[in-house]
Amino acid sequence: MRKFASEAIPLPPVLIWWVSQLESYIVLDGHSRLVAAALDVRALDFFSLDLLSDADDPGHQRELIDAYEIRVAELVRAASRGNDRDGVTIQIAEESQRLARLLGRQTRPSRAWSIE
Repeated sequence: MRKFASEAIPLPPVLIWWVSQLESYIVLDGHSRLVAAALDVRALDFFSLDLLSDADDPGHQRELIDAYEIRVAELVRAASRGNDRDGVTIQIAEESQRLARLLGRQTRPSRAWSIE
């Protein structure tokens, strides 16, 4: 691999997987490619395995974003009517954090089973 990396031959991507218990990615395939690229200070592509859920569906994501935009528009209208602006600002920040959690990928726990 080191020879390929030093000759600027394209290397296949490294296969990684997010493990929530470790709060880190682990390398499943491509250890030698990763080392070779690091030794030659060269960029390398990564292919990440992720758990899929309803939150990963683009249609579902769009629904979450649309609901967020409606809620924030309501809060902005409330602030423009003279309601507690500081309270509205805090509510908008909370809605933003909620959306980030709902769309976040690394917040879900990884699943693993023992091999018997």
